[in-house]
Amino acid sequence: MSTIYNKPFLNENQLLTFLQEKSLPIQNIKNAKKLLKDITYYRFKIYAHPFKDAETKKFDGSKSFEDIESLYRFDDKLRDLLFSIIGRIEIKLRSKLNYTITKFTNNPFWYLKSELFLDSEDKSHTQLLKSIRHSFNKAEEDFTKHFKAKYINDENAEFDTLPPFWIVSEIIMFGEIKSIYESLKKNQFSNGNQKNELDKLANEFGAINLQELNNWLNYIKLIRNRCAHHSRVWNTNYFAISNLTQARYGRLNILPSIPNRIYEFLVILNIIIKKLDLNINLKDEIETLMMDYPIFDEMKDSAGFPQDWETDAFWN
Repeated sequence: MSTIYNKPFLNENQLLTFLQEKSLPIQNIKNAKKLLKDITYYRFKIYAHPFKDAETKKFDGSKSFEDIESLYRFDDKLRDLLFSIIGRIEIKLRSKLNYTITKFTNNPFWYLKSELFLDSEDKSHTQLLKSIRHSFNKAEEDFTKHFKAKYINDENAEFDTLPPFWIVSEIIMFGEIKSIYESLKKNQFSNGNQKNELDKLANEFGAINLQELNNWLNYIKLIRNRCAHHSRVWNTNYFAISNLTQARYGRLNILPSIPNRIYEFLVILNIIIKKLDLNINLKDEIETLMMDYPIFDEMKDSAGFPQDWETDAFWN
């Protein structure tokens, strides 16, 4: 049975008293008040939760307010790093999709062809095109205005105002790009005995096949959204990813300490970074964060990092 929520508002002074009553050491009162006012207690307590005793609900004494703030600042920097890398990968997801399928079909309007897409209850080609049309109609870039003013297409009468995919790929949302990858009908992209074009496209990102790439895209979208909404990423429960320890593909030799944490996502990023030759040394970036925020190094197991993770040949 639901209970009426009646917890009162507490100002920063009352919150400090509350935290002190919960046995949390606070070294700099002035700074603590400012932080609680700036980011709210609700956000702060998400980072404080691992240091509470499950029975007493009081802090276990292992960390101070300042330690928890450092964990919060670290997570902020980690989000910045992840979002930056995902942005660069996203550009490649768009451009390589455009190049691969436009070349294969010899048709810049290929995405308007229903026969190239799965069409089931949860993967409707028409709904996808409606979403793309909505994004295109809202777009204000010069190249979109130019097409709107001068052209239509003769590929799909219902969506004749839509442009070639090279324009579409620049203005639609990441979720729509992901939907296209997931909805493509794989058997339409085979060419004799040669490897399927969509699997070859997935290989360009370091994935074994299209199915694996689509699994990664689900993960990328999840982390991208958490970064965009400033949500905690460092020790959140995600979902375990298979095949990351297959040595023949140059992947991990040392298993993650916990299989559904951010470490596995960092592994996926590193696979993609190396395959795309993005000139990013992710291991160095991680180690810099560990030096700048020692609490991260101390608690890396909670993020899925195995002991001696940096010795794994995968990272070198």
